[in-house]
Amino acid sequence: MKTVAVSRALNQAIADLSAAVAEFLQQVHEGAVPDVRAAADEHLHAMREFARCTGVDLNDVPAWNENITNWRAVARLAASVPARIEQ
Repeated sequence: MKTVAVSRALNQAIADLSAAVAEFLQQVHEGAVPDVRAAADEHLHAMREFARCTGVDLNDVPAWNENITNWRAVARLAASVPARIEQ
């Protein structure tokens, strides 16, 4: 994998994606997201595509490290399986 210098613009792009994730998590907390799993998966897909297209190692980006807890929460939501209701 190629190494990409972390520019100010690249860091800002990650910060912007992370801000959208923070807002998403707030909406989840408020119960305002109808399909949490699908929405969480969309956020993760956007970040994976961004990283793939730019070739950036997210661990080298300050904005990623500053928001890693939110991204981990989104990953847990994306992987969650709805509880099965026993009849």
